[in-house]
Amino acid sequence: GLLQKLDDILAEKEFLINEKFSVADVAVGSYLLFIPLFFNNFDVSRFPNVTKYMQRCVQRPSYLAVFPGAPKAAEYVKGQVAKIGQGPTKKQFGLF
Repeated sequence: GLLQKLDDILAEKEFLINEKFSVADVAVGSYLLFIPLFFNNFDVSRFPNVTKYMQRCVQRPSYLAVFPGAPKAAEYVKGQVAKIGQGPTKKQFGLF
């Protein structure tokens, strides 16, 4: 699926374009960081590179300053990073 493809891409780089945070990361990172607001039981740790990417995005001071859901997203990502490598989990709605 799409998250697996993104995980594969992020296995080789920290950010999406030229190894620097860009508008592409704002778009993709913002979308990913909405996951805990709508699907707080979704286990993104199955995609370790996506999870670490989310962590890099949520740790940016500008993200924390402008996104009202930042504390919840940061807590979610912290928990997901801790779960990386602990084995498979059930898919959410059979989609992810």
